[in-house]
Amino acid sequence: MRMKKKDILKILTKMPVLLAICTAFLGNTNTNCQNSGYLKGDFHQHSTYTDGSYSIDTVLKSNHKFGLDWWANSEHGGGFNRHGKFSGLDLGINTYWDSFLPNPIIGTLSMSSGHQNMWRWQSIRDYSFNDILAIRALYPNKMVFQALEWNMPGHEHCSMGIIDNQFGTNPNVNPVAEFEYKFDASDLDLLGGASQGWIKSTNGNNHTKTLEAIAWVQQNYPYSSWIIPAHPERKGMNNIAGFRDMNNAGPTVCFGFESMPGHQKGPDRGEYKTAYNTYGRTTYGGCGIYAAKVGGVWDALLSEGRAWWLFASSDFHSDSPDFWPGEYQKTYTYITDKTNPQSYVDGLRSGNSFIVNGDLIDSLIFEIAPQNNTSNLVAKMGQTLPVCGQTRVLHIKVRDPQGINNNIYSSYNNPELNHIDVICGRVKGKIQPNDPNYNEPSVSTTKVIARFDSNGGITDNNGLTSTKWVDLGNGWKQMSLVLNNYSDTMYYRLRGTNHGLNVQNETDENGNPLSDSLMYPNTPAKAFADLWFYSNPIFVASNINDSIATAQYVQNQSVLGNTKIAVATDLHYMDPSLLINDGVAFQTYLAYDRKLIKESHAIMQELSEKIYNERPEILLIPGDLTKDGEKISHQNLTQFLSYIESNGVTKVYVAPGNHDINNVHAYSYNGSIINKVDSVSPSDFKTIYSQFGYAEASKTDTVSLSYLAKPKQKLWVLSIDACSYDSNMILNKPVTESGLKLSTYKWVLDRLKEARDSGAVVLGMMHHGLTEHYVGQSALFPEYVIKGWDTISANFTKAGLKMMFTGHYHANDITRRSVQGNTSFVY
Repeated sequence: MRMKKKDILKILTKMPVLLAICTAFLGNTNTNCQNSGYLKGDFHQHSTYTDGSYSIDTVLKSNHKFGLDWWANSEHGGGFNRHGKFSGLDLGINTYWDSFLPNPIIGTLSMSSGHQNMWRWQSIRDYSFNDILAIRALYPNKMVFQALEWNMPGHEHCSMGIIDNQFGTNPNVNPVAEFEYKFDASDLDLLGGASQGWIKSTNGNNHTKTLEAIAWVQQNYPYSSWIIPAHPERKGMNNIAGFRDMNNAGPTVCFGFESMPGHQKGPDRGEYKTAYNTYGRTTYGGCGIYAAKVGGVWDALLSEGRAWWLFASSDFHSDSPDFWPGEYQKTYTYITDKTNPQSYVDGLRSGNSFIVNGDLIDSLIFEIAPQNNTSNLVAKMGQTLPVCGQTRVLHIKVRDPQGINNNIYSSYNNPELNHIDVICGRVKGKIQPNDPNYNEPSVSTTKVIARFDSNGGITDNNGLTSTKWVDLGNGWKQMSLVLNNYSDTMYYRLRGTNHGLNVQNETDENGNPLSDSLMYPNTPAKAFADLWFYSNPIFVASNINDSIATAQYVQNQSVLGNTKIAVATDLHYMDPSLLINDGVAFQTYLAYDRKLIKESHAIMQELSEKIYNERPEILLIPGDLTKDGEKISHQNLTQFLSYIESNGVTKVYVAPGNHDINNVHAYSYNGSIINKVDSVSPSDFKTIYSQFGYAEASKTDTVSLSYLAKPKQKLWVLSIDACSYDSNMILNKPVTESGLKLSTYKWVLDRLKEARDSGAVVLGMMHHGLTEHYVGQSALFPEYVIKGWDTISANFTKAGLKMMFTGHYHANDITRRSVQGNTSFVY
């Protein structure tokens, strides 16, 4: 029977196993809590390797001095003339590269102040990274990266990093160096980088080159890098259309900005000023207007549902205009494994971060959950709470540290949190580049909807009255807010400050930060007297269509507790090497079989990143893993699956589909020419995917690729192979119809009996549909439902099967069939 959404929701509230569709990880992981948590970091700071004033050793050690858990050395690209280890105010000397004999500089000649410059790709690769390795040895419990402040063509600056190769037995930083040579607007070297085999971009220093660079990182380092535009308002060189382009070009690498800039100590706070053509003219409570303005650029991006997060760093150059790293600003990011470098990049990308000035707070627990949360659904920053059929409640727990902060510039060194605002926005969907609104930098649907403070009862100019928080002692405050139900997906974010409403030169009558020009000239004491924190958002889905069909979560409360399970089917992945030239041959194929084949690599990047970060315990993939069974597509798809499993939580299980084995349509495409490429046999399939079900199977069928795996004592995965690939070579065409062998059918019944006797829950997985998705499907499209489905599904259900995940029909729905009181749910 075909079910309406409202019927599905009714079932979800009654069935023993709860099925929710969502776009983000929900609930708690099993990570060791002592090895995870919110860690303090800074990824934007300078030494005398570039235009900083202090040696690299002093700058790196300052991070430790001010309590940071991790940091990245991110200095300008281009060319500079000093050795950063032997130059600086702290050493009282400048040591120039051309003073060494022999001269170590490689590449095109460049001079400044009478001395030859070394290009940054070389100083990063051959010198700065050695200092990073030394500081890691000095502080083995800290995580330190070599990164870059990229001179973005057509824009200003950008914090970026690639962690590949930086850790291991023979570490190097070649990916960062290559990136700097290829794409930095100030790197004019034409010789040295070329001698390394690197090809320099030929685009001019414009927005096109920036997008080329981001796309290169997305293609080559999609999960191990970050590209975060720095102080984006400062020179008036970034706008919302550019951010949208950047995020489109690199959705897993370009995912936020430093709209809370560094340089907070100087007279022009953040170095934001009219003379620089700063967008918004100044900072507002230390924050650029893009994030400080409610309904501004940041909210406009979030209102598209974009994963675009807010970060803060010191941008330290010298202690006269700048605070040292960690002295004033910190980004707190949730890291799942403190010992794993990849976890830091994953943490940044996840959005589970908040930023703080002057240690106004040092802990934040910000979550949204159903009111009667029997299913243990919880969304944190950067995540999405799915449809749950209940009222949702926003929970905040925050700590105002009771000791003194780092303020040595005045006696105001133990500030108090005055209030927290809850800001709510409406998600209307991503705006396309050809839409006139693509350039619109604001949104009218984002508002402050609630305020919490120590007393309650304070009403602002908009008529919003504050609510008193619960004081738990030792600086901890707790508050909650019952959320209204909306027809759209919504997001919620927080900001807090030490100021009340309508404080002269600091806040307006609604608590918004005022221009910092009102306090000109800024001083360190003034900065420490004007403190704010910002959280990243939590999204709340309004209906099932807001969610991605490939992310399915199953929770069995009575047997399994909070077990997270994802399903992604019909990937139809084609390795990019098979499309040599897109021409008549490939377009003819697409005209016959319309799928997003050309885009499948990018789709897999996005999907694998999403599942990696959401960390379900099990990922099921019920067939059609590849376009047409090309061996190279299968082999390279396993790299994505291995990446998913590298999060240390997820176990991937696969089943074959009708496209995957003995496929005579395994081709490469070159203009008007098609060429046969290697396909895979059943034994090849089992070998290639041995890591993803077959190696750990407790039972395997002898005449098919069916297997039984037991990821948990009471949770089993039953992968059923009902494909007819044995006939493909004989008929010289891929057979779409199912072909469940009798012996395999009996084998499945034996496994279901084994599970019933053991009291285990079975998750069934098969490519072909086990039941009709609507009345008459088996007559209209018989190849999409297993032959004999009526009898087979009835007998499987009687044998205890409660749920079967399938693909093949490319439909996202739930269908139900009752047999003698039992119910089989089929996705």
